[in-house]
This record gives sequence, structure tokens and C-alpha cells, in this order.
Amino acid sequence: MNEKIVRFLKNVIDNKGIKYIFISKNSGISYQRLMRIFNQNAIISGSELICLCKLLEVKQSELMELLESVA
Repeated sequence: MNEKIVRFLKNVIDNKGIKYIFISKNSGISYQRLMRIFNQNAIISGSELICLCKLLEVKQSELMELLESVA
């Protein structure tokens, strides 16, 4: 599931043209931690996921669709 969420968030970041340094500054998640999440398959915590979704304007319904596609 983590891979699917990270892939989804990467697509959102790419589509919006947002830089990881911007995400780091505005989410409170260190740049190094973001790199581990997005490039080294580190597990994303719930609080990190909430921060990223809020910053990227990802709706709860979009995340729920990911969960439904797994079932």
C-alpha cells in the first residue's frame, strides 16, 4: 500500500510542478526525509501523509479510491 500512496503523491507533485524543497519548507517534513519516502521506499507515517495531502490539496476521496482499488 505504501508504494501505491507514494506513487500517487509523486504523480500529484509532478503534475503540479512542485519542488521537494518547497514541500519540505511548507510541510515541516525535512528534505532528507522526503527523499527517503519518495526514492528509497521509506514507510510514510500517518501524520506525514496528512501534511502532504493538505499541502498538495489531495482530497480524502482520492485517497479512498486508492484503498478501494486494493480490496
